[in-house]
Amino acid sequence: MDKSEFSHEQLVEINQRANELGKALDQFALDLRHKYHFYPDLTVHACGTALGNMININMLVYNLCPELAPPYL
Repeated sequence: MDKSEFSHEQLVEINQRANELGKALDQFALDLRHKYHFYPDLTVHACGTALGNMININMLVYNLCPELAPPYL
């Protein structure tokens, strides 16, 4: 896979959607714990794994299109 396979607009959309999904997963995990007092280890593991995958997607996008990376990277 190389940068030529994706347009800049596609990379921007992929990055944006990964960020939105990551925020939604984070909020879901917080709601499970604080709002519903629901603590099963499997749910915590699943949310953590999904968030890790969203970060991997972001890193791939940043590698293909460095100008999308936040300044702290």
